Amino acid sequence: GLINISSTQPNLYKEEDMKSLYRITNLVGNTLSRLQEVLIRENAKLTSMIGSLEDGVIMVDVNTQITVMNKSAKDFLHLEKPNPTIIDVLSNLPNSYNFGDKIEKAIMQNQKIEEENIQHEDKIINITITPVIDSLPSLQLKVIGASFLIHDVTLEKSLAKMKEDFT
Repeated sequence: GLINISSTQPNLYKEEDMKSLYRITNLVGNTLSRLQEVLIRENAKLTSMIGSLEDGVIMVDVNTQITVMNKSAKDFLHLEKPNPTIIDVLSNLPNSYNFGDKIEKAIMQNQKIEEENIQHEDKIINITITPVIDSLPSLQLKVIGASFLIHDVTLEKSLAKMKEDFT
C-alpha cells in the first residue's frame, strides 16, 4: 500500500513525525502479514478437515455453484473431473429425488432437508441438505449457500437386516 501525507504549509512535518509515521506503517504492514498467514493456516486446517471426512461433503453458493467438495464426495459420485459442476453431481444421483429443487428450497426457505434410505447403485445412502448461514455478525442472518452431506448407511442397514433375520 501507499500512504501519502501532504500539506500546503511548508515544513509542517518534522523528521521525527516522519519516523513515527514510518514505524506505524511498518507495524500495520507486519500485522496484516501475520493476519494473512493466520487466515491461510486456518483455511488449510478447514480444508484438510473436510477433505479427511469419510462422508461426502459438498457446499454450493446461492447460485448453486460448487464452492467445496471433498474427495469422498467425488469418489462416491464417480467424478473424475478436477472441478465438477452441480450438473455433474446431480446427474450422478438418483433423478427421482429431484435434488436440484431441494437444494434451492434449502437456500430459499432456510430449511434443512433430509432424504433417508436412498438406493444408489449398490449402496444405501442418506443425504442431508442444510442451509449455510453467513457467520459474520450482522443484524440479520443471511443464507450464503447450502451444504450437501452424503452418508453411506449400507453397512448399518445390512447389519440391521442380519439381526432381524437372526431373531
